[in-house]
Amino acid sequence: MTKTIGLICGSLWKDSYNRIIAQALAKMADSIDFCWIETKDIPLYNEDYRKRLSAPFHHFSSLSK
Repeated sequence: MTKTIGLICGSLWKDSYNRIIAQALAKMADSIDFCWIETKDIPLYNEDYRKRLSAPFHHFSSLSK
């Protein structure tokens, strides 16, 4: 059974050092599947607006279960 690990890069910069390191990690591990979890479309969280959250937020939320 192969494990899947979600990779989250908090920086939106395409040349982010965190993204470069995560990409290198994903190439090194053959027995682990990596899934990129993009945060660029997720709005800032505000409990007051929880009922009106966007589809990208709900998609991101479903990946973390």
